[in-house]
Amino acid sequence: MSSPTIKLNSGHEMPLVGFGLWKVNNETCADQVYNAIKSGYRLFDGACDYGNEQESGQGVARAIKEGIVKREDLFLVSKLWNSFHDGDKVEPICKKQLADWGIDYFDLYIVHFPIALKYVDPKDRYPPGFTYDGKNVVPGKASIQETWTAMEGLVDKGLAKSIGISNFNGQLIMDLLRYCKIAPATLQIEHHPYLTQEGLVKFAKEQDIAVTAYSSFGPQSFLELDMQQAKDTPLLFDNPTVKSIADKHSKTPAQVLLRWATQRDVAVIPKSNNQSRLAQNLDVTSFDLSKSELDEISGLNKNLRFNDPLNTHYNRNGDFVSALPLITECEDLIGITHLIIAAIHINERPGDITLNDDPPNAPKHDALWEEVQVFQDVGVKVLGMLGGAAKGSFTRLDQSEAIFEIYYIPLRDMIRSYGFDGMDLDVEEEMSLGGIIRLIDRLKADFGLEFIITMSPVATALQGRQHLSGFDYEALEVMRGSSIDCYHVQFYNNWGHLQDFAGLSAILTQGWRPEKVVLGVLTNPGSGHGFIPFDDLKKVLAALIQYVPRLGGVMGWEYFNSVPGGEDRPWEWAEAMMKTTRSR
Repeated sequence: MSSPTIKLNSGHEMPLVGFGLWKVNNETCADQVYNAIKSGYRLFDGACDYGNEQESGQGVARAIKEGIVKREDLFLVSKLWNSFHDGDKVEPICKKQLADWGIDYFDLYIVHFPIALKYVDPKDRYPPGFTYDGKNVVPGKASIQETWTAMEGLVDKGLAKSIGISNFNGQLIMDLLRYCKIAPATLQIEHHPYLTQEGLVKFAKEQDIAVTAYSSFGPQSFLELDMQQAKDTPLLFDNPTVKSIADKHSKTPAQVLLRWATQRDVAVIPKSNNQSRLAQNLDVTSFDLSKSELDEISGLNKNLRFNDPLNTHYNRNGDFVSALPLITECEDLIGITHLIIAAIHINERPGDITLNDDPPNAPKHDALWEEVQVFQDVGVKVLGMLGGAAKGSFTRLDQSEAIFEIYYIPLRDMIRSYGFDGMDLDVEEEMSLGGIIRLIDRLKADFGLEFIITMSPVATALQGRQHLSGFDYEALEVMRGSSIDCYHVQFYNNWGHLQDFAGLSAILTQGWRPEKVVLGVLTNPGSGHGFIPFDDLKKVLAALIQYVPRLGGVMGWEYFNSVPGGEDRPWEWAEAMMKTTRSR
């Protein structure tokens, strides 16, 4: 079985039904791609941000090696991530993605979002996600025209046969069409019966731009992200209209939803790890819905969008996400020992210190400082986190004594003003051993021996392997270990994992005392790569604690959207971790 194709304005044929690689686990990705090819799929829709392009390429290579397909039989799609919109960054990142896939060209290369973010060097973090430093969203300066001109260069050089856009609205497309030399071949958008976007689809077709739908099943696609909005929305699979039409045609609700799109010449990219559903999802052009049935399904439209890239540590309504439920809602407060406020940055102009993007005294932070006092009143230690992936803070402190004083004194004054109990030093840039020792010594001298100092190295730093900080952590522990309370070890973003005992064992083998090792994990799959599903994490932690009873604890990054509660009940993650660690 194979999919019919549609002809793009570039002259190339694109399958109407493909296999989407979003949220396909790295562990199973190669096999899923291989099995999908065996089932008849020829289009595979990937992206830098999905973090699984190498594995996708492995599945393709296996199928080609076994003679199931030739490269020219496949239609391979990838996307330019927001951090690489600068004109001089487009070609290099495209070449990196091609190398990850193990191919020479993309059949279609798409601008993922019309959002330019500040460049993140792939050597520092890849895929970079939405944030510049793992915490803050920092806009870039590239215009869409600059980015698109570079995209056109990919076609000229044979790196992409067609180029397209994703998540663009009509106005942006109109503007793009004014100056482009090569028109976008496709537009990829969130499209399902709860979000039909009829005007946008009509306009794109009028411009000879093919439309591809992602998240064709609506809320179903977002349930595994623990999105409360998706939980609160009735599943399309259970909708009486969809079920009735499916029964009439002896098809599944999923097939009806996909046929609703393909019959209107909208391409689809569902995914499945189930062999029978793979075949069913591909078989969505062998039957037709009546016009009245198409209209009935379209009538379910609620203009309900699930993929909103502007979600931040404020909720969907722009309200501050309070941390106080960690006190008021959790059954047992005792397990919450530290709260870390991130991220503090020392900027180039002396005295210019920001908490994320704004000064600490900005009105938007007023509610935060009020909550800090409440936490301290009940015995929780509140630390500020200095640094992170945004470079500069530590290099400015790693200079001559005179320059150190210029940058350090404003930091000291800020710590005093807001009453921090300590500082978490997240050094993700080159710093000398003498420089970090000087900073630790000065903090202890100015704030006393009770002042808490923690570090947040990536896991490889404590395994004696390559890391981000420059200095040797074992040497630091020998020289200043008595001044460092613990290490919040980052087991994520390709610097380590906790799926088994290997990562932790490698640290303990180096001689690190387990009580100083705090396991740092992601609390939401959208916060980075290496997320462990909530129920699996509880099992993993229980096993690790039994294996090493004296572990220092667990640290979650970050609070505001922690699963399983998501934005509406983020404290549930901490509550569950307390119960898991307390059971040792």
